[in-house]
Amino acid sequence: MFKSWSCFFVAILFFVSQVVSAQQKQTQKQGEQTPPKGSQIELMPGAGELIGDLLNGEAIRKVRKDVSTQVFFKQGQTLMYCDSAYQFIARNQVEAYSNIMFIDADSTVTTGDTLYYDGNTRLARLRGNVIMRDKQKTVTTRFLDYDLNTKVAHYYNGGEVKDDSSTLTSETGYYNVGTKISTFRKNVKYYSQDTQLESDTLIYNTITKIVDFKARTNIRTRQGVVIADRGTYNTVLGTSVFMGRSKIDTQEYTISGDFLDYDKVKEKGIAKGNVEFLGKKDNVIILGDFGKYDGISDRSDVYGNAVMIKPSENSKDTLFVSADTLIAINETPDTTEIQVKNSKIKGEKMQKGNEKITESTGKVDSTNITKDAKNIKIKPKKQLFAYRNVKVYRKDFQAKCDSLFYNIADSNIRFYYEPIIWAKNSQMTADSIRAQLRNNVIDRIFLQDKAFVISLDTLKQFNQTKGRAIEASFKKSEIRKVIVKGNAESLFHILENDTLFTGLNYMKCSDMDIFFNDSSKLEEIMFRGAPDAKLIPPHELKKEDKELKDFAWRIQEKTEQGEVLGIHAGNKYKTGDLAGAKLIIEDAFKVFLKKNVLIFYKQNAKEKDIVGKFFIQLYPKDKNSINIEFRKKGYEVLDFKFPAENLLNDVAKHSIDLPDYKTSKIIIGQTNEKGKVIWQKLYLVK
Repeated sequence: MFKSWSCFFVAILFFVSQVVSAQQKQTQKQGEQTPPKGSQIELMPGAGELIGDLLNGEAIRKVRKDVSTQVFFKQGQTLMYCDSAYQFIARNQVEAYSNIMFIDADSTVTTGDTLYYDGNTRLARLRGNVIMRDKQKTVTTRFLDYDLNTKVAHYYNGGEVKDDSSTLTSETGYYNVGTKISTFRKNVKYYSQDTQLESDTLIYNTITKIVDFKARTNIRTRQGVVIADRGTYNTVLGTSVFMGRSKIDTQEYTISGDFLDYDKVKEKGIAKGNVEFLGKKDNVIILGDFGKYDGISDRSDVYGNAVMIKPSENSKDTLFVSADTLIAINETPDTTEIQVKNSKIKGEKMQKGNEKITESTGKVDSTNITKDAKNIKIKPKKQLFAYRNVKVYRKDFQAKCDSLFYNIADSNIRFYYEPIIWAKNSQMTADSIRAQLRNNVIDRIFLQDKAFVISLDTLKQFNQTKGRAIEASFKKSEIRKVIVKGNAESLFHILENDTLFTGLNYMKCSDMDIFFNDSSKLEEIMFRGAPDAKLIPPHELKKEDKELKDFAWRIQEKTEQGEVLGIHAGNKYKTGDLAGAKLIIEDAFKVFLKKNVLIFYKQNAKEKDIVGKFFIQLYPKDKNSINIEFRKKGYEVLDFKFPAENLLNDVAKHSIDLPDYKTSKIIIGQTNEKGKVIWQKLYLVK
């Protein structure tokens, strides 16, 4: 799951290590060759013109090259070439101009337009078109300071570091061999064939082999995007930690948390704090406080306020499941069911010598099997397990139990340990229950052992059916047929025109089928075996006749959506960038206000949704707060084009900082490419 972005760190470490490697070699090799601090800068023979002069009472040398030979200075193993220079003898400094070439003892070559070198402090300052080269990398900038004592090269006002496979740019950069730390700051951008990164601070420690980024960082790879406030990556152990609000977004899933920890070698990850998992292929959302991921078994465990949400296009069909623990598993071929198309081998073990296929396990002992076994299809299973205090909510049915198993692939939900289901006016209980969905709508419910179905009629009377096993079929969330197998008993109130109670029908037999019409009224009862039946008129009805044994109407326990969602119900946008944001406008885009920032947000967005311009009209409470050119209109206009890179995986999101002054109202909208308004809305600031 976390593999996609770990490649970035490997790549970036390559060029960072190359930057410092040459400097480390020099520190090891120089020893006694390094001249003492303050040794004299020597002007070597060969200059075309040498003029001695006084400048403000200080003796200087003016040196120019001849036609074929540049001016050449030397201090120990450090060499300096230029077209012209001023040498300040007493200060032990050189100002060199044009075609600068600065060669350190480690053979690192730096060229530029101007060089200011202090022989006492051993600090070189290069300006102009500065290029520092070694065998592995090239640094390009206009401002480079190089301290030969600490071996720290520092560029500012923009620089580029480039090797054969990648490019990094930043406002400032430091290469520190003394502390073994390299730092890049301000508008850091990294590019390679597979990775793009944007950050404000990136640090690498060559001793611990750890990469740190200290600011909001965006990493894009072919597999997806990682966004984090700060984090570390240990290149030795293959472990990484993302802190602050972090998100991993791929084509298959999105994972968010306040803390993400991943071990690349073991393929195990941990997420803490407001954990959100979105499986895009199956459209499944899992929320919780703490999560674990095992890449080898492809298993995710979520604990604490754990909730699964299975949305649908029709909001009433959205399924909510909460539990103490939720476990999502994608079964591997070794544990999945094998479906065999060829009837000759279906349900059998195919053998040729010692080779065989076992349908129950899906394990193949040999790939050299008979021709009859060609049409074997392995169908992966995507499953959800819920444990302890399980609650289920959907508008057409609700449930409670101790444990639950949901096979997402075949839409079967199994409930265990004192399960209870409510479906409109019906309540179902048994030792175990299986609900089967079709087209995301409840189709059949199977009750096994101590099965009991209770339903309310129009007079709020309890119709009851019980038996060893019950199969209930539904249409439009209403019971249409009930099949009872073993020890069948039923109790139904006979109504006339849905308003007049005429008698109570009691029946007991081995098996029975009960049919209901489209109005959920009893239509027919078919029984098998000798029945024990009676019709009790209203005036003979006793209290004990109204309930079958073990009757318990538990409607007060019926789950509600807010109860299932728990803490997640309070704020739909509780986590992520929208945490704490206020929804102020809902149109083609949702617009949120968070502190002094507007956030434009749209799900299922396409490129056509972000064309044209977006505009914001700000009406200040005090007109003097805005610029003079806007005061006549009475409002200030901010407009922008939606950045294409902010449309990712069908989600468009972009933030705009607002001015500091107070506003009375805000008008927000969008125009097409011809300037025609597509939509606009007014927000009155309270």
